Amino acid sequence: MVHAGTAVADNTTETRLLSLLQLEQKARQATTLQQLQFVMLNQTRIIAEYEQAVLWDVQHQAVCGASGVLSIDRQAPLAQWLNRRCRSLIKQDVASGIHRVQVDDWPQADQQMFSQHFADVMIWLPVTDPEDRVIAVLLLSRTQPLSIREKRLLTFLQQAYGHAWQAINRQNVRLSKNIRLPQKKRLWVCGGLIAAAVMLIPVHQSVLAPAEIISSASSMVRLPVSGVVKSLHLTPNSPVKQGDHLLTLDAQRLNEQLAQARQQLAISRAELRVARQQSFYDASRKASIAVLEGRMNLARLNADYLQQQVSQTEIFAQQDGIALFDDQGDWIGRPLNLGEPVMLIADPSRTQLEVRLAVDDMMPLEAGDQVRFFPNSRPAEPIQARLTTMAYHSTLQDNGRYAFVLKAAFQSVADSGRPSQDVPQMGLKGVAKVYGRKTTLFFYLFRRPLSQLRLWWGAL
Repeated sequence: MVHAGTAVADNTTETRLLSLLQLEQKARQATTLQQLQFVMLNQTRIIAEYEQAVLWDVQHQAVCGASGVLSIDRQAPLAQWLNRRCRSLIKQDVASGIHRVQVDDWPQADQQMFSQHFADVMIWLPVTDPEDRVIAVLLLSRTQPLSIREKRLLTFLQQAYGHAWQAINRQNVRLSKNIRLPQKKRLWVCGGLIAAAVMLIPVHQSVLAPAEIISSASSMVRLPVSGVVKSLHLTPNSPVKQGDHLLTLDAQRLNEQLAQARQQLAISRAELRVARQQSFYDASRKASIAVLEGRMNLARLNADYLQQQVSQTEIFAQQDGIALFDDQGDWIGRPLNLGEPVMLIADPSRTQLEVRLAVDDMMPLEAGDQVRFFPNSRPAEPIQARLTTMAYHSTLQDNGRYAFVLKAAFQSVADSGRPSQDVPQMGLKGVAKVYGRKTTLFFYLFRRPLSQLRLWWGAL
């Protein structure tokens, strides 16, 4: 029995050492920092199990990756909080060694932030260079502290990670030094002057955004009362005229309530009539006349209200157009609440362009700015339009992104040369190019990089 236990222990030790060697080999085979960081974040668990891993770059003083995450938003509150805590921890004397982070010494707010996103134990695993300088820190979130065996294996692993990190950095520096500059400086000077002159050329600032042709005269049909759809008197995309019967709600429950209310009204009237007759010879009945009149008025109001609701179970069109809704069979028998939309009545002869401009692409715009719409069905035939309205706050779109909704009217016949009867078809989708103010070619090309640079500079 003793020999069997010893054999099992030896096999476990050999397995862990083999895993350590394989992991070191993967780290040294990485050709880029992204590949090395992926190995560090997601495959270190072969040596020591953890719930989550976060990698912090000492040179850039920022979180550069996390396990199970493709990219890190450095502006996120959690990333900013980790950067602040790591800057404080790197200044401690134990920063160059593997240890457990003492969360209990943190302020109460930081402790709450830690408990919301990580497990009970946080392990500080520094990645050092040959001169024992910390170049990165791997934070491991675990439920249990490290064992002596795990800590010893991670000690060997941190040296391998540091060696691989330094090797990749030296390779990048060597490649940058091998880039030789042209020998003729005149070409560089002339090229720089020409590039600077080209960058100062004035151009119209423009962005591309998804767009769709919609009706400029449309009304949403909403239920005036709660109920169940009994029947629809039209099919999807069918033309309707003002006053046409659109749908009928099941009024059985309302009719029953109306009958009860009318019966209650008749009873109240009869009681009031008897009380008035008896008041001629019984003076005590005069005191009850006011109460009975109040009951009768209340019963009349209830009956009138139910009568109005019964009349609202028949819904009619408020304008001419086309009825836009889902399949007819999906609505019949469906219970709906008060104010719930059922269909859209849109006039196809009066259309406009709706542009959904992403928040990152928003630029100064004014009413009357030019818009060119490229339909997906005819991308070579753009339709000219002019901006009319702009939203001042972004809304959540169907794709999960926030965007500003812009409306543009199509140009007249004199401007576009299109026949008067040729109205852009409602429902066409495509891409709209929105033109803004004039700017330099440099700002036109580098507007987004400059925005990202401003965000990065503000985060420092």
